[in-house]
Amino acid sequence: MAWSTCPKCNSHNFEMVEKSMAGTNFNLSFVQCLVCGTVVGVTDCNNFNNRLNELEKKLSSLSGKVNS
Repeated sequence: MAWSTCPKCNSHNFEMVEKSMAGTNFNLSFVQCLVCGTVVGVTDCNNFNNRLNELEKKLSSLSGKVNS
């Protein structure tokens, strides 16, 4: 099995850090090396899939209350 490796320091440990970028009014999640901080990826920190799943659960809960 291959290990993800930092291209700068060869570490195998990474972290997700939420940061804002200059000139923007929203945050991004940066995947970076835990040792040297080299950024290896960027994602939307709003994580829309999780938000949609939470809304679905809330709607199901409300629907159950209305139907009772």
